[in-house]
Amino acid sequence: MNFKIVTKQLAKQLPIDHELNKETICNPRTYNEIHSILKLIPPTMIQIYDSTFTPHYKRGSIIPVSDHINRTGQNPLVGNSTSKKVEFIDISNLYHSDKNGITTDCCGEALNKAYIYPSHHLCNFALVARSMGIKKIKAFLYNIYTKI
Repeated sequence: MNFKIVTKQLAKQLPIDHELNKETICNPRTYNEIHSILKLIPPTMIQIYDSTFTPHYKRGSIIPVSDHINRTGQNPLVGNSTSKKVEFIDISNLYHSDKNGITTDCCGEALNKAYIYPSHHLCNFALVARSMGIKKIKAFLYNIYTKI
């Protein structure tokens, strides 16, 4: 069973009746909220959805993610470990994606349009999920781009 999580930032951009608004919506800025949602699900496969703004796909496209660059200046795991021991989580091959997956630049609250595929806090979900033992993580970006 796949468990779908949608960032609050994406949910605000979608029409109220959009199918993704029927999924679990979470604020990815807070470790506690991510952790509390993820601990309620079996550690099988999760799908994470965040927004992007790119002219390379039409508006409404769902783009698979194969990697991310964390440009938020934050790591949700720092300071939130229950152990005093420092653990480094292997995030190589973090995402299960097809060969067409893109690399997103996680920007935080504001999408930096200087990047080809900016996203908000997708990396936060993926890092916390992996730290909780979830091995199968799929990530997708929903394109909110509109021609000006």
